Amino acid sequence: MRNSRLAVATLFFLLLLLVLHVQGMAEHLYLNYWFYDFITHFLGGACIALSFSYIAKNPKHAIWAAVIGGIIWEIFEVYFDIMGWPISSRAYKIDTAIDLVMDTLGAAAVWVIIRNKK
Repeated sequence: MRNSRLAVATLFFLLLLLVLHVQGMAEHLYLNYWFYDFITHFLGGACIALSFSYIAKNPKHAIWAAVIGGIIWEIFEVYFDIMGWPISSRAYKIDTAIDLVMDTLGAAAVWVIIRNKK
């Protein structure tokens, strides 16, 4: 994928993620739709992978960057107590695992697309 197209795609998906997250918080979409969190985490992983691929010019490690970014986000949620369930609960552990899987899947999708464009 050429650099200018990668830059445009990165900015588009970052903006889309921002809009979805702000709307999700304002309209309680995270609470009202069980799958909404899946969408934003998938896009979050994709955005990290796109950004990493653009900045580092190396998509090989983009999946790891998204995994690390996802872990940092989960720590952020715990620190600011915004995860929705007590940290020791089964629901929290399942939610965190799904969030990290979705982050990874978003990054993997980007890696596959970039790899096939070259």
